[in-house]
Amino acid sequence: MRIKTIMTTITNNIIFEAIIYFDKSLSIRPNYTTALANKGIILESLGRNNESIAYFDKVLAIDPNDVDSLNGIGVAPANLGKYYEAIKYIDKALTIKLC
Repeated sequence: MRIKTIMTTITNNIIFEAIIYFDKSLSIRPNYTTALANKGIILESLGRNNESIAYFDKVLAIDPNDVDSLNGIGVAPANLGKYYEAIKYIDKALTIKLC
């Protein structure tokens, strides 16, 4: 039980350090899509779905075909029970051809 608690603490600390890192990156380059998308992914993994959607929206305003953000913006609404909205984004992600 103690090991699980220690591992959870380490994981949480790494996640929150990552958020700080992405915030610093975004303070320098506010339109850095990689940092925006990764922060959205982290927020979604923490259950902060509405916040994550805002970050994915920022990426998609810059690059409407960003597959990671389309996927993320599909998962977050699904977590909120908005399945039809989720399907719309996931379907679009599936139509994009990758290199």
